[in-house]
Amino acid sequence: MATPNYYKTLELSETATQADIKRAYRRLAKQYHPDSRSQGKDDHEQIAQINAAYEVLGDPAERKRYDAQRDGVRSRRATE
Repeated sequence: MATPNYYKTLELSETATQADIKRAYRRLAKQYHPDSRSQGKDDHEQIAQINAAYEVLGDPAERKRYDAQRDGVRSRRATE
């Protein structure tokens, strides 16, 4: 199963700072929050993905593990 690209989910580059991550999360959470607009099926999925991305990228230790995992996947693909 492919590892989700949490940077893409939060519309960030991999060099984003913790402040950038927090700012992006707040902007997107506000945009897709159920109280902000009528919820469609896709909106529920989108906010779930945004929350999952922030849980990982918002925690420096989790982000480090995630980045290492992604680097490993990219390295394996490059050698295939």
